[in-house]
Amino acid sequence: MKLDPQFVRAEGFKAFQTGYNPLNRVVYSDLQDWVSCRASQGIGIKYVQEGEEQYEVDGQLHHVKAGQFLMVNHQQKVTAFVRSRKTVKGLCLYIDPEQVSQAQSLLGQSAEQLLEGQASAETFEVRQRTYSVRHSPIESIVRNLIQGPHALSQNNDALFEQLAIAVVRKEYQVAKEVFAIPAKRRSTREELHQRLTIAKAYMLDNLSQPMLVSEVAREAALSEFHFIRTFRQAFGLSPNQFMQQERIRQAKALLRQPHLSVTDVAAQCGFSDLQYFSRTFKRLAGESPSCFRAQCP
Repeated sequence: MKLDPQFVRAEGFKAFQTGYNPLNRVVYSDLQDWVSCRASQGIGIKYVQEGEEQYEVDGQLHHVKAGQFLMVNHQQKVTAFVRSRKTVKGLCLYIDPEQVSQAQSLLGQSAEQLLEGQASAETFEVRQRTYSVRHSPIESIVRNLIQGPHALSQNNDALFEQLAIAVVRKEYQVAKEVFAIPAKRRSTREELHQRLTIAKAYMLDNLSQPMLVSEVAREAALSEFHFIRTFRQAFGLSPNQFMQQERIRQAKALLRQPHLSVTDVAAQCGFSDLQYFSRTFKRLAGESPSCFRAQCP
């Protein structure tokens, strides 16, 4: 591992070239009031750990909040903004597009990708949009790297092989969801999926707050009926089922913290009624919150 001075452009950046491929890099950032306009050198994953970063890509503005990441293609012109008095912490990963194409070949093609035309592209391209890192194929990699540069080893070729595969799997996952939306035009399906992705991020960011489906539908700029139907088509469950699933997932993590009471856990997961929380937890987890906690190490 070595510091790569070619890519350290301003105070607040630490860039590391990893392994033998100069396009594979990890860049840590701590920024305030910063603007940059440049082409992405490699397929870029721009993850925000704290605060918010804004990116303009192909005329579209992306607000990337803490816990989210934006993917951009190789040589894509990107304008980045940080407008904050507090330090915004981020992590950018750049991957050689050839390595991602090789990962695509290793994973093979599915009917969805063949129909969507991805297989015919000379080089692999990502959908340039913002996602939550939760439950994404890159989550474990990002969680490890945000610990700091010490998480990097002297040779991270294996890390970028894993990352390339994770990028392809993420694209395949999204392609499958897009393909499940029954609209005639591909552009319509892509637009609807992007709106649903915004709605999912909103729900994940507000699990501790009471939410109505109508409120989430407004975030997606869809009618409530259209939102519920399209969400189920794309993801295989309703918005309410998704919220309950994620709240119980969060509750499991919080129950491992012994200083929090079950009542505190319920409140932090958006349940104002303790009995309703216990019933929902038992239905989805197969046991009561107290029994789950008793088995935690």
